[in-house]
Amino acid sequence: MRPLRALAAILILAGAALTIFGIATGEMQLALIIFVPIIIGSSVLGILAIGAIIAGVFAGIADLFLSGAADEPRDAIPIDGNSPQARPKGEFGGVVLIGPIPIIFGSSKKAATYAMLLALVILTLLVMGLFLGR
Repeated sequence: MRPLRALAAILILAGAALTIFGIATGEMQLALIIFVPIIIGSSVLGILAIGAIIAGVFAGIADLFLSGAADEPRDAIPIDGNSPQARPKGEFGGVVLIGPIPIIFGSSKKAATYAMLLALVILTLLVMGLFLGR
C-alpha cells in the first residue's frame, strides 16, 4: 500500500474512533435529521475528530492525483491495448443508502460483498454511538 493511501486510511479511522469516543463520553452529540447523521462537537476532541476525517479525505484525494503521475509513462502503454502484459483489471464497489434502503453496486460480486460488509460495520458503529451517547 502506498504511504499516502495508508495515511488517509489511518486518519479517517482515527477520526471515526475519536468521534465514537466523543459521543460515548458526552463531549460530542449525534443527531439524525431525516436520515442524515449530524455530529455536533464544540470541544477539542470534536475538532480533532472532524479535522482527522477531513485531512484523511484530502490525503486520499491527493493520493489519487499523485498516483496518476507516478504510473508508467504513457508511451509505454501499447496503443491497441492487446499486449500480453496489460494491467490487471481493478475492482470497485460501493453502497448508497437512501433512507433505510441500501443500493449496492460493484464491478464484481466480491467487491460488492466487501462494500456491503464495510457499510454494515460503519452503520453498526453509528447506531452504537447513537445509543451509547445517551
